[in-house]
Amino acid sequence: MTAQTAFSLDEIDAALAAAGPRPDQDEQRLAAAVLRMLSAGQPVGVSAAAAAAEIPAPQAAAALQSWPAVFWDEHDQITGFWGLALTGMPHRLRRAGTGLGAWCAWDPLFLARVIGDLEVATADPVTGTAITYRISGDGTITGASHTDSVLSFLRPGQPWDAPGTRRRWPIAATWPTGPARPAMRKGPRTDPLHCRQSLSESWTLITYLVFTWSRSRTR
Repeated sequence: MTAQTAFSLDEIDAALAAAGPRPDQDEQRLAAAVLRMLSAGQPVGVSAAAAAAEIPAPQAAAALQSWPAVFWDEHDQITGFWGLALTGMPHRLRRAGTGLGAWCAWDPLFLARVIGDLEVATADPVTGTAITYRISGDGTITGASHTDSVLSFLRPGQPWDAPGTRRRWPIAATWPTGPARPAMRKGPRTDPLHCRQSLSESWTLITYLVFTWSRSRTR
């Protein structure tokens, strides 16, 4: 078993912020607009997203086409964006009665801050045990089926759109406490940069990241 390595929230925050794009103020509005529109359960067109963000459509198209982790359908509409997808994801979300999917277990904590209250349903990747909770836009977690659950994810070591980085994304899994949890170290995701955090610690990290993201336009 690989030895565990401890990281502070500051270190993880810095690594994640460095790995992702650094949107300016217009691009921040655009990203938030896409997530909010996608959360209604329908594909998002570039023109509609641009109008919601109050920026020109060509500017919006250029940004969206340059960013990693943007997925399109055959009509050039967005169906997946930065952790949120319409269908086909293992981590299930409900927002205002609409079924959605999160790419990894960590994403709902970020998404709730942007799109509002969420009901989350995921599973222990070893035992298949169902793990559910509700999270509000202010980060309050209630109704957790496993109150001592932790999240595990890989700290990225290079930009998300760099060649060969698919396995270096901050893929996350939710784990209840108990005998199954040590098994998280087995398999292809074993890595000395594998971090574990409680749900509340993960929310704190989200707050760090959003602050870093909002500062990025001044750099």
